[in-house]
Amino acid sequence: MKDILEDYKQMSDVRYIHLTLDEINELNERMEQSRYLKSNYITNKQRNYYYRCRDLGYRPDKPEITYMEDMDKIQLPQQLEIQKNEMYNVWISIDPTFFIKGRGWRPLNYTLDLLWKAQIKYYKQNFSHNLAKSKDRQYKQIIFTHLYKIKNYSYYNYLKKFYPEKLQDYFKPHLHIMYKIPVYEVEQFFNFINKYIKSKCKTAKLDWEWIQDTTQDQIRCMKYGYKFKSIYFFNTDKHWSC
Repeated sequence: MKDILEDYKQMSDVRYIHLTLDEINELNERMEQSRYLKSNYITNKQRNYYYRCRDLGYRPDKPEITYMEDMDKIQLPQQLEIQKNEMYNVWISIDPTFFIKGRGWRPLNYTLDLLWKAQIKYYKQNFSHNLAKSKDRQYKQIIFTHLYKIKNYSYYNYLKKFYPEKLQDYFKPHLHIMYKIPVYEVEQFFNFINKYIKSKCKTAKLDWEWIQDTTQDQIRCMKYGYKFKSIYFFNTDKHWSC
């Protein structure tokens, strides 16, 4: 019983510990730092969650609005509709990400020219130096030219209708291409294109991903490419044909 009373007395004495002014300031500073770090952690977590949701195509504040539903509203021209059964299997994006001071972004024609030259070089090295002999082996493709980095079709239409001058803030010309490539040649082709374009435009960013072999996925990829009524063309078009 005596030991218990002694422990209680020591615990009671804690309430009457007197801190110096420096100790109080240090304690307050640590508490403030702890609150800041916790607040900063929560803010960053919320921001990262929002960005992930945005990249996946839906809004966490309005879960009933999905990116896919937004894409489904787009009407494809007949020329693209008839391509849906071709089963393109690779999606490649090319972003020059280069801003010329005093002149603006590199024009789309520059990126298209790089892609065309890269493909010519690849076909000559891997198929036949005589391009006419390798026509049957050259990959089917649909090239979509994009002027804006906006991903949301509805937001693009909103800005275009009410704040057209704001579209300039999102201006960033880049390309998206749907390819039909034999599976065992995909990485070799992409690595070649990637290396060639970066040798001419060091800041360029290229990436690729698979397109699922369902009609629904084919159509959605086309709608993403065409979402701003972008200019598109095929490898069989006269101005692009090798």
